Amino acid sequence: MSLITSLKASPLDIPMRKAFGIAGGAQELARNVLVELTVLSPGDALLGIGEGAPFPAFNGETQDIVLASCAKVDLVDVDLFDTATIRERLRDASPSARCAIETAVVDARARMKGATLQSYFGAANEAELVTDITITTGTVEDARREAKEFAAFSTLKIK
Repeated sequence: MSLITSLKASPLDIPMRKAFGIAGGAQELARNVLVELTVLSPGDALLGIGEGAPFPAFNGETQDIVLASCAKVDLVDVDLFDTATIRERLRDASPSARCAIETAVVDARARMKGATLQSYFGAANEAELVTDITITTGTVEDARREAKEFAAFSTLKIK
């Protein structure tokens, strides 16, 4: 049995190079939440890490809401692999809090098996991660310039 012994949530403020603007607003600082989940497994303790990314302009959540929501979740003495109990205890958590905690749980499960999250989910260990990039709100000229700057990306999201 691998028991969760603590769940800690703390602010994780990340400065952005440029304001991320969408129709509902913009943010210049990502006020995220870092979750650390400590698990006592036979003969060892390990840490699972997760992150919640509230964005008031998108989902109405703030960092304070997510921190308060995490504080209400009690997973102490729950087995790391007891998905039904974990799901039940997260039922009333905010979406970003749930994401952060669930990610920490999965991270802890992967670490327990000595795996990266990538290999835990069955993906090949690739040397490069392909993603997309967002061209945020602004002028047409800003969008044109950014589209040229981001030519290396195969997918551009336009706001």
